[in-house]
Amino acid sequence: MERWLRLLVLYTNIFSIYSVDNDLFDTQNKTNQRVNIHELINSLDVRNLYQDEPPTKEETFDFIVVGSGSAGAVVANRLSENPNWNVLLLEVGDVATPFTEIPVISAVFQYTKLDWGYTAEREEGYCWGCPNRRMHWPRGRALGGTTALNYMIHVRGNPLDYDRWEAMGNPGWGYKDVLPYFKKLEDAHIKVYPMLVHPKSYGYLRLKSKNPFQWPLFYPRYFTDPGNDDIKTFIAAIREIQRINRQPAFQRFRSELYTKPIPGCEQHAFNSDAYWECALRTITPTLHHQVATCKMGPSGDPEAVVDNRLKVHGIRRLRVVDTSIIPLPISAHVNIPAVMVGEKASDIIKEDWTMRP
Repeated sequence: MERWLRLLVLYTNIFSIYSVDNDLFDTQNKTNQRVNIHELINSLDVRNLYQDEPPTKEETFDFIVVGSGSAGAVVANRLSENPNWNVLLLEVGDVATPFTEIPVISAVFQYTKLDWGYTAEREEGYCWGCPNRRMHWPRGRALGGTTALNYMIHVRGNPLDYDRWEAMGNPGWGYKDVLPYFKKLEDAHIKVYPMLVHPKSYGYLRLKSKNPFQWPLFYPRYFTDPGNDDIKTFIAAIREIQRINRQPAFQRFRSELYTKPIPGCEQHAFNSDAYWECALRTITPTLHHQVATCKMGPSGDPEAVVDNRLKVHGIRRLRVVDTSIIPLPISAHVNIPAVMVGEKASDIIKEDWTMRP
């Protein structure tokens, strides 16, 4: 009973942040409330709501799935459908609370025990307005992985995205091949945000040391493409939004541009291209849908880590099944494509195992 009472207290406090009476621009007040909510989340223990039995030393497994995110959870579930296979799913962290299933408040769970708390390395061309000029890099640290922090937006992506995957040397990953997996899990959540879905800037990550318990180093390198095309694309989007805003449908509500300058950009003429470039480099937004750190591609591709069967090149009995295998950014939020990857990988693994002598 006490456990559910604490959940109820958490629910009430979370929604107090988003009440219409709360001034979202009152930074001090908002910060204090968020700290209190994080204390509640971090003190919450819902492990007893779930039944799990840790493996014994004598047990053996046909498959070990490391990570229970959007793809890993699907793989573990699909492989365990075979009663003759013993599957071990490994995950670090706590069990997500029932409130992580409420999309509108998912950001509240960042900076809590459900988040690894990573930060990107400091770089010069972006995030000028971030604390210490370092971008927060939220990743789920719980059963369910980053789904614990996810807004549950359901978008397939553009069919051309997947046809490009296939054209890069990944047979079986064209849109005609992945469409059945999307249909298998489909529901009707679709929401669109303006965002740069095909950036030309190219980031990377590195291991900090040989110690697997040390966090990796993240280098997003936003807005570093040689032609500055990413900035130009964003500014073009801003101009299009301004054009839309001038239309009668918006002017009925007297919609107008907020003209207070972004701190640090006052030296530029307001609404000039130079001003918006400064604004973008100061308040750098991202949806944290990074891909391709374990890129899928043929062995001749020097960047490729896995083949089209998701096997790691040069290593036996190891596959990667998550958004890191996606070779190019796609025109979508990556959660549903990650689930698709998990579904397709499950079938690939089943095929390979049933064909074994």
